[in-house]
Amino acid sequence: MGTRRRWVVGVMAAPALVAFALWSNGLLGVGPLGEQLGFRTTWIDPIGYTTAKDAPTTLTVLFPWPENGFCAGQFTVQVHETPTSVLVDQVKSSAPKRICPDIGGGGRLPVAATLSQPLGTRSVVRASDQKLLRYVPDTRDP
Repeated sequence: MGTRRRWVVGVMAAPALVAFALWSNGLLGVGPLGEQLGFRTTWIDPIGYTTAKDAPTTLTVLFPWPENGFCAGQFTVQVHETPTSVLVDQVKSSAPKRICPDIGGGGRLPVAATLSQPLGTRSVVRASDQKLLRYVPDTRDP
């Protein structure tokens, strides 16, 4: 393939790569295209956590109820585990810009994170400011 031909192929491929990047980011709710497609991404600080005896590797992070309600599957959270603590990042909310039905109660919403080991005696810490999160008993436990 000659130098001129490679250059032409490169010039023709570049817009396709840029278009794909914008399209894929838009589907993820990232950047201006995500906004145009009707998605918004916000970050919410967690306010507490709970655990259930029947699911020892599930940490349920609690965060404030959004003003406009929420959609099922809208929230994700990442945790970083150490031998002595579990750091909880902010909760990421990616959802269509529309009113969603209110689900939940008590002014807070749960989002589950899977731990590699049971929580045990480790502390749960909010990563943004290194403050301990408050334990809220799970009312489903007997």
